[in-house]
Amino acid sequence: MKYTIAFILATCIVALQVSAVEEQETSPQKVIEALFDAMRAGDKEALLSHWVEGASLRRVTSKGEVKGDALPRWSEWVGTLDQGAADEKIFDLKVTQFGNLATVWAPFTIHFNGKLVGCGVNTFILAKPKGKNWKIVSGMDTDHKGDCAEYGPSK
Repeated sequence: MKYTIAFILATCIVALQVSAVEEQETSPQKVIEALFDAMRAGDKEALLSHWVEGASLRRVTSKGEVKGDALPRWSEWVGTLDQGAADEKIFDLKVTQFGNLATVWAPFTIHFNGKLVGCGVNTFILAKPKGKNWKIVSGMDTDHKGDCAEYGPSK
């Protein structure tokens, strides 16, 4: 009996630890981090796996123009990249979540072949469909027109 109780307790502890790890791996922030890991890897399929079917990616320019859906074009471009060619570094993420809905605010700098080429802010809306991991429903970004060398994580 004593061993049965010990076994049950050990099983419960392991199950709780596995559940906590799974929750960490599927958090909205982890999805966004994985998205940019896929970009760095030049892996179009991995990149698209983080989006729901019918998702959109748009841009609002510094002049206030809202550009059309760029997800198909962006994912095709990512698929042409050598590993490490494009490195979009996100920082100071702000995640808000209510139930199965989340938003992620992600300032970024982007380097191409080691050279700083831009910076700005990404924002993503994510949903957690029943029985599935978090997925991106829509994304939007804008660029910073100032000095990107001065733009970066808060100290």
